[in-house]
Amino acid sequence: MSPCFVMKEGPLADHSEIEGIGVIVTSPNGWTDWELRKEWFRETFVPNALAHCVDEKPIALWRHRCHSADILNVDGHDSHETNSLKAITYGYGIIIIGFPLKTTHKTQPLDVGIFSSVSRKWTSHCGQHIVEGIKIDHYNFIPKYMSICHVMTPTLIWKAFTCTEIYPFNPDIFTEKDFAPSQATSYEVCVPPLYHSSGDTPSAQITAPPSGPAQTTASHMESEDIIEDEGSGSEEFYYNSNVGDQIEAAAGKACAQDLVSHQEW
Repeated sequence: MSPCFVMKEGPLADHSEIEGIGVIVTSPNGWTDWELRKEWFRETFVPNALAHCVDEKPIALWRHRCHSADILNVDGHDSHETNSLKAITYGYGIIIIGFPLKTTHKTQPLDVGIFSSVSRKWTSHCGQHIVEGIKIDHYNFIPKYMSICHVMTPTLIWKAFTCTEIYPFNPDIFTEKDFAPSQATSYEVCVPPLYHSSGDTPSAQITAPPSGPAQTTASHMESEDIIEDEGSGSEEFYYNSNVGDQIEAAAGKACAQDLVSHQEW
């Protein structure tokens, strides 16, 4: 499928002699919108999908046979699932599946296996142009990009879908660890696995807040060992001042300072 470019409104160079360019459109800010997305879907994606049906049958037959359909995976941008766009998909039996929020680092083939290769090639290309004193701007960006996009090979794309386990499909790509509380807000110290090899680990020294009211003293308040939640007026979190030395010994002074703020160890 030929790439399509969305450029900011303004004069554009003539790129008609460059082979492989799909469509070049403009928008006020250079970003796609609902109308541009719908136009791309109807004029670019649908014809390409029709041309690559694996069973050589029109996609529209899916509505009657219910055994063949094209699937388009997209992220959660609102321009991907408008009512007008859905009306087009229903006519061709195309199913749009949006990735759930905050999951594209594991489910989006572009993020997982493609963008990194393109980014490395583009960075190298731009670096060479800096050495040669060539500026990449609004006029030559498209031909410059077309000169490096060959890194997106069929093998790379196939591997990206395999790594995200979209195909072959694996519904269990997310484990219990992915749904665990954030380590930055949990009671377990975030340290390298090496430090968990011994029994006396920093994570074993920090525990959940006590069920009863914490015993506050003047020395505690002066050292800010007691942090009170002013929103409820009842919840208190107690930090043992001896934990700092143990954390420093295990993970270093920098880790200790990041873990418990406002303390001098």
